[in-house]
This record gives sequence, C-alpha cells and structure tokens, in this order.
Amino acid sequence: MKWDLDLPGVGGVLTRAQTAVEDFHTTGAQALASLDGCRASANTATIVADALTEYGNARLVPGIDATVARGTACVDAASNAALAYRDGDEEMAANAQAAASQAPDPYATMPARRPG
Repeated sequence: MKWDLDLPGVGGVLTRAQTAVEDFHTTGAQALASLDGCRASANTATIVADALTEYGNARLVPGIDATVARGTACVDAASNAALAYRDGDEEMAANAQAAASQAPDPYATMPARRPG
C-alpha cells in the first residue's frame, strides 16, 4: 500500500474545518443571544420564560458545546496524524541516508583505479 498525502492540501482542509467549527460556535452564541431576547420578551409570561431557559440550559448549550468540542478534537487529531506522517517521512529519509552512509566503499574492493 502506498501512502501519499498532500500535506499542504490537508492543511487547507483542516483550516476550513476549524473555521467551520468556529462559525458553528459563533452561530450557537447568536442563537443563545436570540433565546435571551425571547426570554426577556416573555418576561410577563413566566412559564414561557422558564421553558426557554430550561431549553437553552438543558439542550442548546450542551449540544453546542459537545459539537464544538468534537469538531475541535477531530481537527486536532487529523492535524496530529498529518504531522506524524510528515515526521515519519523525515525519519524514514534520515534512516535511509544513515544506512547509505554505512554502505562499504565500492572502490575499496575494485581492482580498477578510483575515479577523479
């Protein structure tokens, strides 16, 4: 199996994904602000204000927080995987270079004259 990651392309996707997570967080904050406005408007109807508060605290906030946390964790994990891939390539190249430098000098065993 051959692995060939386009690391700059992966970085671009991760940047867009992180932006989407941040946009979702912003949208969630705006939804909560709108909910606060609704609660203030429902001030005289206590049961409605209480229901909106309960909905925001029990459903909206935990859902937004969980989605943002999961999105951020996914972006972080993908970024770490891409960095590990890059580091593995660099380590593999360094190991190959080290092995090549340990190879015997082919001219040492040849009867012909050294070049140069």
